[in-house]
Amino acid sequence: MLMLERDAFRERMFLKGVILLFTALYLGAFFWVALQRMNYPYELEWGEGIIFQSIARACSGAAIHGEPSVQWAAPAVNPLYIYLCAALEKIFGQSAFLPRLLSLMAFTGSGFLFYRFLRKTGVQDVFALAAIGIYLGFYHLAGSWYDLAHPTSLAIFLGMAALTVNVMVENKKTSVLSGILAASAFFTQVEFAIIWILLALMTGFYNRRLLKWYLLPSVIFLMSGLIFLHIRSGGWYWIYAYHSFTSGFARPEMLWSFWWNDLLLKLPILSVLSWGGFYGLVRLFIWKKSRHSDKVMAVMVTGFFTISFVSGFVGNNETGLIIPAVIAVTGLSAWSLQHFSVNEYGLGWLLPISAKMMIIIQLMLLIYRPNQLIPTQTDLESGDRFIAKIAGYPGEIFIPCHPDYLRLAGKGSFADLALLENYCKDAKGEQFRLVLEEIDSLIVGKRFSAIIIDEPLIDLPPNIRNEYRMVETIFQQSGSFYQRTGYRTRPQYLYQPK
Repeated sequence: MLMLERDAFRERMFLKGVILLFTALYLGAFFWVALQRMNYPYELEWGEGIIFQSIARACSGAAIHGEPSVQWAAPAVNPLYIYLCAALEKIFGQSAFLPRLLSLMAFTGSGFLFYRFLRKTGVQDVFALAAIGIYLGFYHLAGSWYDLAHPTSLAIFLGMAALTVNVMVENKKTSVLSGILAASAFFTQVEFAIIWILLALMTGFYNRRLLKWYLLPSVIFLMSGLIFLHIRSGGWYWIYAYHSFTSGFARPEMLWSFWWNDLLLKLPILSVLSWGGFYGLVRLFIWKKSRHSDKVMAVMVTGFFTISFVSGFVGNNETGLIIPAVIAVTGLSAWSLQHFSVNEYGLGWLLPISAKMMIIIQLMLLIYRPNQLIPTQTDLESGDRFIAKIAGYPGEIFIPCHPDYLRLAGKGSFADLALLENYCKDAKGEQFRLVLEEIDSLIVGKRFSAIIIDEPLIDLPPNIRNEYRMVETIFQQSGSFYQRTGYRTRPQYLYQPK
């Protein structure tokens, strides 16, 4: 019997070593990819260009969420990430490097806080490290968004910081800090208001004496920020930042596809385990045996899962929005495995070994080829030639879906056509429709010496076909200068006036 227990201990230590090895492997793969593509001057994902433009506007002192015009329509994001990037670029100069560096630092910080959060909720180090390994290994399935120039990683970091501070110590100072961090997450990405609301409800329900310390500073911070953004934008901030929730475009199929396609098929083992963890949490609350850490775990799971689900349900198709749900499922699974590992239910060493084996199988299912996420030298050279080409082209050029490339070429840029069309779906989209009509009149008047349309071919405004003809295919290499994540596209077909 003693020998059997000794063998089981060795097996558990061996399995722990395998888990650590996979975690280290995914950590190395992530940093290898992120560091190699951080200085790539062009879009890694379709949405990066509009963020680069927003940062450039902030650096120049122009309002990000200003009145839409032929020259500009803002992205539907809250501006904290953009202002932080602009502050860095004021010091170090404009580049694609700094926004991606901020996202890389935010992701690294969120990984560390995720580990600390799990440890504070009672999860053993091996399961906490396994959760980090799966979080890292999910990089390619999340569209390799962790290091992109986008607010997502910073919002997750601030949201996780609010939760971790709250779970560590309950006192006045941590309540104040938690509220400010949760409000900051909201100012980075609107959906993270859910974290602030849930923490407020938890504090009010379970520890009312700390509620005023949580609410008062954060409400002052929120109101001050919202008033500033309202004045700064001339009232347009509200339409931009809350467009996704007011456009009336819902996706009922998300009720099924979110769980099945986005989670179960990508994280099959953890998705099932998370239901066990959810059941365990509910039982603890029913029996009134939940600790403070269990309550914060419930807030994290509910909040992060809801952020991803609601964002998808209202029609936001950004790949990176699955990331909060991955954190929720992974964290809840680690908490669940910790429970099964400690409470052996009379099975002795079998459950601890089985728990580690399930983690290892899930880690193995996430193996990917990281080199596919890195732009090649051909991509860089093709991009340089493209920018030089449009910089030397006479007159004004219109690139409907990649206006930031005009900024890089020193040309005057125009509003992103896809953004304008998306805003037109809103009940308050009349001003955006007027801008689209104005752009159409410029096309009819042959204002542009060239219009460059994406490959694959997008639906062209009718007057482009009527007034312009395709004269050139820009990129001859079949695979060069495409984005490395998300929707694969590139500006390809050059049109000139007839």
